[in-house]
Amino acid sequence: MTESAPETQIGSLIEKISGLMETTVGWLLTAASAIVIIMIIIGGIQYITGQAEAGKKTIIAALIGTVIIVLSYPIITVVINLLSH
Repeated sequence: MTESAPETQIGSLIEKISGLMETTVGWLLTAASAIVIIMIIIGGIQYITGQAEAGKKTIIAALIGTVIIVLSYPIITVVINLLSH
């Protein structure tokens, strides 16, 4: 074995972990997006059935969640790229 073998193994491990993180983040963002859609539907139903204030709060919370989801993806991508290099 050469002297750089441990570095190669560590690099390979980091690449595997980065790939796993990217896959996990993708699934979590998909699940979070589905939850946001469900929450908007629930808020709309609440609003229509006479619970206007509760419906507004639910929809606003879902929209805030959407902003968090949208902003989290680039941040996580940058962190993964920094860890993999």
